[in-house]
Amino acid sequence: MHASLAAMPEPSSTDAIEHALGAALARRGAHGRVVVREQTAEFHGSGPVVSIDIAELVQQWSLLPDDMRDGKVQHAVERLRSAIANALPPPVETTDISPIVGKILGAVILIVTVVGSGAWLARARVSRGGAGQTASAGASATGAAPVVDVRGRESCEATRRRLYAGATSFDVDPAGWVIELWLARDANPRPLSSEPVLGEATDAALLSRLGAVAPASASWVDTGEPDRARLRFEGGYLHPFMHADGRDRFVALVDQLAEATLADHAALFARCAHSNVRDIGAYFRGRNAGGAAASLLFAQGLFSEPPVVDKAKLGSESNALAALQRLSAGLELSVLEELIRDNGGRVTAVDASSGRGSVGLSFALGGPTRAQQAARALARLRKVH
Repeated sequence: MHASLAAMPEPSSTDAIEHALGAALARRGAHGRVVVREQTAEFHGSGPVVSIDIAELVQQWSLLPDDMRDGKVQHAVERLRSAIANALPPPVETTDISPIVGKILGAVILIVTVVGSGAWLARARVSRGGAGQTASAGASATGAAPVVDVRGRESCEATRRRLYAGATSFDVDPAGWVIELWLARDANPRPLSSEPVLGEATDAALLSRLGAVAPASASWVDTGEPDRARLRFEGGYLHPFMHADGRDRFVALVDQLAEATLADHAALFARCAHSNVRDIGAYFRGRNAGGAAASLLFAQGLFSEPPVVDKAKLGSESNALAALQRLSAGLELSVLEELIRDNGGRVTAVDASSGRGSVGLSFALGGPTRAQQAARALARLRKVH
């Protein structure tokens, strides 16, 4: 009896869970009422009542920070949506189609199948060609590529409009989006790209580690600068990036690569593939408070729309990152913590015994554009806005 009572949520938690699940389902077009009964969530809509087990969410609700709550809510919502879909009756088969119409439909289906198979084979040939193929060779391999690019661009722009109108990052359609992990070193004679650990970060190694949903791809981008490295994720990598557990795995990967390469700066963000504007800032890291501030100002502030950093105020230095590092030097950790907290982020500081510490700035899933707000506030503080 005691165990059962201990497992039951407080009334306030029950209401909050019901509201969170109901709102998330409504955003996905499933309108109805969610009822939490002990450790089960029921959905009462126009179809049959369905239910799923949410014991873990109920037990941890009062202990979870907002971003982790969001992630677990979204996981529960996906399970509820699957349960709702499975409970729907199969579509009614009609038999009143005339023979002539039936033949026409059959011919159309055959043509679509043949054309679709040809496009699939063309894409497969391009994929086997590898990243070393030129853009012209890729374009000649399939005429469908421009159509896909246009669709991704339009979808990504539509999502951006919703994000800036206040939608959460969970509403992001993966079409047209890329995620990038950026690393930089201030002064090191050895090229960053030659670090062995970067060669180990392959698509095969990252797919399962990050929980990507196929199809997905990850590849290193040639930055043209020996002290910079950029890892690009596409396709199914966006799914874990937009959920709490997956975002934590991404951040852990950033930390691991930064430590292994002795990188002075790091950043993790998402943007439209056709645009340089980094709409969703996730994580920024430096060796100290000033370094983390420089990472945020450079990787986010210079790539916002419009940029929140005025390049004219960086002085005569040709290296913008070095200039921002100089202008951010001496920034107190307590000042940075307050600024980031006021703009919806969190600061994690590690003071390593070896003398090489780190400061990370992370931003919650529920506020995908908060990194831009923080960069703007920081640019004003350091007088580079």
